[in-house]
Amino acid sequence: MSDRSRDDQTKRFNEEYSDDNFLKAVRECSIASTPKIAKEIGCNRKTALRRLTALEDDGELESEMVSDAKVWTISE
Repeated sequence: MSDRSRDDQTKRFNEEYSDDNFLKAVRECSIASTPKIAKEIGCNRKTALRRLTALEDDGELESEMVSDAKVWTISE
C-alpha cells in the first residue's frame, strides 16, 4: 500500500515533487537527461518523464533527442 496522500475532494494523489523542483534540476544539470533529473529529484524515471513532458507541454521546457537520451532545457 502506498503512503502517498490523496486530495480529499479529487481523490487524486498529491504531487510529491513541485514543478519548481524539476525546473531547478534542469537549470543546474549540465546535461539534463531524464534519468539524471530523476536522480536529482529523487523520483523514478517514469515520474520524471511524465512531469518533464507536462512542463514541456506548458511551454516551460524544451526537449531534444541526443543519441538515445532525451535532454531537457529551459524554454526561452
